[in-house]
Amino acid sequence: MKFTRTATTWYLRCASFLRFSLRFPLLMELRSTCCLFFLFLLFFLSPSSSIGGRHRARARSLFRSAESLIRDLNLLPGIQELGAEIEAENLSSPRLVERRLSLPILGQSGSEVPVEQLGHYAGYYRLEHTHAAKMFYFFFESRGKSTDPVVIWLTGGPGCSSELALFYENGPFKIANNLSLVWNDYGWDKVVLYIPGFNWVMGLDMTLVMEQRPTTITETSTEADKTLYEAWVRSNRLSLNLMKMTMAENVKPSMPKSDNAREFIKLIKEYSQSEITDKSIVSNIIFVDQPTGTGFSYSTDLRDLRYGEKGVSNDLYDFLQAFFKEHQDFLNNDFYITGESYAGHYIPAAAERVHTGNKEKQGLKLNLKGFAIGNGLTDPSIQYGAYADYALEMGIITERAHNSINKIYPLCQLGIKLCGSSGVISCAASLVVCESIFNSIMLLAGDINFPLQYYDIRKKCEGSLCYDFSNMEKFLNQESVRKVLGVGNRKFVSCSPLVYRAMITDWMKNLEVGIPALLEDGIKLMVYAGEYDLICNWLGNFRWVSSMEWSGSQIFNETALTQFKVDGKEAGLFKTFGPLTFLKVHDAGHMVPMDQPKAALQMLEKWMEGSLNEELVTAVATM
Repeated sequence: MKFTRTATTWYLRCASFLRFSLRFPLLMELRSTCCLFFLFLLFFLSPSSSIGGRHRARARSLFRSAESLIRDLNLLPGIQELGAEIEAENLSSPRLVERRLSLPILGQSGSEVPVEQLGHYAGYYRLEHTHAAKMFYFFFESRGKSTDPVVIWLTGGPGCSSELALFYENGPFKIANNLSLVWNDYGWDKVVLYIPGFNWVMGLDMTLVMEQRPTTITETSTEADKTLYEAWVRSNRLSLNLMKMTMAENVKPSMPKSDNAREFIKLIKEYSQSEITDKSIVSNIIFVDQPTGTGFSYSTDLRDLRYGEKGVSNDLYDFLQAFFKEHQDFLNNDFYITGESYAGHYIPAAAERVHTGNKEKQGLKLNLKGFAIGNGLTDPSIQYGAYADYALEMGIITERAHNSINKIYPLCQLGIKLCGSSGVISCAASLVVCESIFNSIMLLAGDINFPLQYYDIRKKCEGSLCYDFSNMEKFLNQESVRKVLGVGNRKFVSCSPLVYRAMITDWMKNLEVGIPALLEDGIKLMVYAGEYDLICNWLGNFRWVSSMEWSGSQIFNETALTQFKVDGKEAGLFKTFGPLTFLKVHDAGHMVPMDQPKAALQMLEKWMEGSLNEELVTAVATM
C-alpha cells in the first residue's frame, strides 16, 4: 500500500512537470527521468504484474493514467488514412504487374535512349498476406553478365522511399536541375573491367559495348543516327585518352596506333601480355518502397500498416518470392540485402526471414549470400551510448556537456531493457528517454539560423531532411513519369509521417540478436559508415559490431584495422574476419554512396567477391 501511495504522489509530480517541461528544451534530462519513472509504473503496476490483490485496482488505475499521459504526449502513432484518395482496387488482378521502362535521358539531343535493352523495370506486387497492400519497386538489370549478383536496397526513415537512393546515391541515373535524367557513372548496375595496369568502369562506354563503329553521318542520316554517332565519338575519344594515360611505360614504344578504343584494348592485351578479366560487377539491383505506405507503395486498408519487424520482413519475403518467380533467370544468382539508416532494423530482420524460409523450404530458395548495413541503427542500447562520445571527439560539444549528457544513458539503457520485455507503451517512452541524448547534443551544438547537419556534421541543415530532394518529388509527380511507371494518380512523398509514427514502438528494439546465427551459417555481413555522420555514427556501429558474440568475435576484435584504398589512396579503414566486415569510410556522411560514390561502388564489388584487402586502382570512362 505504501508503494502504491508513493507511486501516486510521484506520478502526479512527474505528470505536471512533463507537461510544463515541453516548453523548455533545457529541462531534457529531468524530462527523461520522468519518462523513465512512467516506464517503472508501466512495468511494476501493469495489470499482469504480481502486485497484491487489494492494491490491484489502484495499481490498474495508476497504470491507465500513465498510459493515457504518454498517449496525450503523442508518443504513440495516431490513426490516419493509409491510402487517402486512392481508387478502389481490383483484387482479382494479377499479384505482380511489371512493365519495362523507357525514360528520356539528358544529353541525347532529345531522343529517347532505348533503356529497355538494358532491362529496366517498375512494378507493383499485391502482397499475398495483406488485405489490400501493394508494394512498388524498380528493377535494373546489370550491364554485365546475367549471372551477376542480385542486390536489393532498402532505405530507412522509417518510411522513406528507396527512390532517394535510386536518384541520389547508387541507381543507374540521377535527376538534373531541369528534371531530366543523367547517367550515374557509379551506379550499382555498372560493369567494372579489369586489366592489370588498365582499369576503368565501362558501364557507359559505348565503344566497348558496341560491336561495330556507327555509320558515319551523311546528309540522309536521321537524328537518331547522328545522336548515336556523336555519342560514340565522345566515348571513343575519352576511352583512348584514359587508356594511353594509364599505359605502362615499357609498353608504349611498341604499341601500334589505333583510333578505335575497342581495337586498342585488343592491342593492349597482345603487347602487354596481360589478360583481360571481367570481374563483372556490380549487380542486378532492386529498389523497393517498404513498409506499406512508403513512396508509391500503398494500401486501401489501415490494417496493412506495420508496427514492427515481423510484419515488415514477412511482407518483404512475400515480395521476394513473387519477384524471383517472375524473374526465374536470376533465382540461382547470389543474393544480397543492402540499405542504410533505419534499414539497420529492416535488413537483419529480412535476412533472418529469408534464411528461415530457405531452411524450412517455405517457398523458392533464395541464394542469400550476405547483407550490408550502411550507417544503420541496429542495436540502440549500444549506439545511443556512443552519441556523446562521438560528439566530444568531433568537437561538437564540450567535455562538461559530455559528462552531463552521459548521465541520461543509464536511464536509456534501462528503458530499452523494459521495451524488450514489456509492451508498446514502454517502447514509446524509452524512445523519448533515449532521444533526449541526441536532442541535447543538437540543442548545444546548433545555431538557430544554421542548425547542425546531423547527417553530415561538415554541412548546414537545409530543409526537413537536411538535403534538398525536391527535384525527385517534382520529377516523380509529373504526369508523364507517373504514366510510365504505372502508378496512376498517386502522389509521391519522399518520407511518410504515418509509417514513421507507426514504427515508433519498433525503434528501441535490438536487431543485433538474430545476426550471430546468420554469421554461424556462413551468411556474410558488412557494416559500413561514413565518418561524418552523427545520427548513426561510425563509433556506435563499430561498438555494436565489436560487442556481438559469435564464434569468431575474439579473432575479429584482435584483427587490426587495415587501409581501404581507392586509386592508391586511403579511402577508409576496415577489418574483416570470416563472414564479418566493418568499414569506416573517409570523407562521407550518412549517405556513403552519395558522398563517396566511387568508393562505395568498389566497396560493394570487392566485398561481394571477398577481396576487400586487395588494392585495385580504377579510372572512370564515361560518355
